[in-house]
Amino acid sequence: MQSDLDVKVEELDSTKLLNTFNWYWNKELERKKRGKPARLGLAIVMCVWWRLIVQGALSFCEIGVNVVQSVVTGLLSQYFAQQYHSSVDTRNAYIYAACLVATALVVLLLHSFSYFIGQKIGMIVRATLTAAIHQKIMKLNQATVGQVSTGHVVNLASSDAQKFDQAFVFIHLLWISPLLLVASTYLLYTKCSVGLASLIPIEVIIIALPIQVFLFRTFSSEKFKSAIWTDKRIKIMNEIISGMRVIKMYGWEDAFRRVVNQLRSKESLCVLKAGLLNGSNLAIEYMTAPVMMFGIFSIHMATGGTLTTRRISGIG
Repeated sequence: MQSDLDVKVEELDSTKLLNTFNWYWNKELERKKRGKPARLGLAIVMCVWWRLIVQGALSFCEIGVNVVQSVVTGLLSQYFAQQYHSSVDTRNAYIYAACLVATALVVLLLHSFSYFIGQKIGMIVRATLTAAIHQKIMKLNQATVGQVSTGHVVNLASSDAQKFDQAFVFIHLLWISPLLLVASTYLLYTKCSVGLASLIPIEVIIIALPIQVFLFRTFSSEKFKSAIWTDKRIKIMNEIISGMRVIKMYGWEDAFRRVVNQLRSKESLCVLKAGLLNGSNLAIEYMTAPVMMFGIFSIHMATGGTLTTRRISGIG
């Protein structure tokens, strides 16, 4: 019965989402008539613009509270490094501990809301694009539809559109990361007093960024090749299923099996290369922070500096 189904969320109503997308997309088509390229990305962003602003504000506040948390951790660690404590030092230590707990709770809440909004934006975009694909297919003539396989359309709606679920979760790091790098360098130079060693994070990022960009571009190329082989394989499988009686009658099973195996081998090779490139990119990402800390400690000690509890906690 219909009453057994879940209540439809109005924000995810595909009809309303598609109408909103069509309004912005028609503006881009009018722009194309004037000789300028149509911007699909801008049309997608305009459908969720206010959600992106809210998510960006939450992500920025989360990063800011993380910076404050590292400073408070350094001040609290300095208290435990002292041999003698006055009543004022003890009172300040309790205040720092309370601030540390409060910032941890604030970061937890901000991250949860930001991640939830990012996932919701990705779901809205995925539903919008899926509805747009359906609308486009319904407007095509029979000859054009015959050139597109069912597997290709299913791959677009199920695999490609799902990439937006994760894309909008981390999209604001594109502009927050440079601000965080500047703030971290300033705190290292002023609060932690590590001198020129505060420039180590910038140098590590300058070295790691081109490598990660190269790996990401190669990864995208291999994923694109994999999608092409997947579409070809699905198209062949649809043809085999449609003409199964003829294949059985003439004994062409082995021939078609070899064709499918060749396509599958090429597809698997591309998937393997993409997995290795993605793993290498993640390895560099996880190695960046330890390499930064090692470089800061090494340069600071080599230039005659000393490591204190506050410096180590602030850098960590």
